[in-house]
Amino acid sequence: MSFYYWEYGRKPHRIIYYSLAIIVFFGLIFWLNNNLITSTATDIKEFHFGHGLYFSTISFTTMGFSDLIPNGWARLLVSIEGFLGLLNMGFLIAGYANNKY
Repeated sequence: MSFYYWEYGRKPHRIIYYSLAIIVFFGLIFWLNNNLITSTATDIKEFHFGHGLYFSTISFTTMGFSDLIPNGWARLLVSIEGFLGLLNMGFLIAGYANNKY
């Protein structure tokens, strides 16, 4: 698994591609299940795909929630995405720290 993910640390740039794929994948899930996302912002009248990407990005980077709040089983997805984000950032830092670029 580690070979395909980042080639044992020799290709840490692959983690960036996987991270973007994770953000888009979860953004699509949040967009399709937008009834599980509560908006506290007054300017959001319809939940677009861009809102799903935004919510996925703040979940992946563990920045937190302010204007969009998960409900129901979306909380589990947000937890999984946050864990994947922390894991990816750790691998990214470790990969670039061990390589001479």
